[in-house]
Amino acid sequence: MIVAPKDDLQALLARAAAVRGWRVPARGPATHKGRVGDGVERLLFGARIGGAHAPDHPLCEVKSVPVYGERIVERVKLGIVSERAHPLDKCARVLYVFVEPRGHDHFVAGHALVETPPWRWLELWRAGLLVETAAGVSGDETRGLYLTPRYFTDAGLWPIRR
Repeated sequence: MIVAPKDDLQALLARAAAVRGWRVPARGPATHKGRVGDGVERLLFGARIGGAHAPDHPLCEVKSVPVYGERIVERVKLGIVSERAHPLDKCARVLYVFVEPRGHDHFVAGHALVETPPWRWLELWRAGLLVETAAGVSGDETRGLYLTPRYFTDAGLWPIRR
């Protein structure tokens, strides 16, 4: 497995392009929603990087985006809102990796690197493209910030036409 250099954004983007079409090595039960995201990190870095509130990579956060053909199929969680951390603090630069299910597996369908200045988050919030909603298991009162599927199409990030 190739590990993308931690100080070279171009190498990370080259790695993201190189794994297009690859199967995502998802581990754990299908009910664990983070398993595909963890698998994307393994493809890009050779291992899962970071802790509970650490960015995925020193140069950018990595988020997997579930797609089916030209559709984004669900919201994308940027992170949990808590007293200790705010998810947008680590999302100034995000590498979105689009993954598509085929049977029981997921495959990398493309990627996009996006830099979002702080004022842009407020615009997205006002436009209804960034939303706060319950995160985690039922009965848990944690809240998360999510990008809606429309964000990706409005921003021209998906579908990627080749």
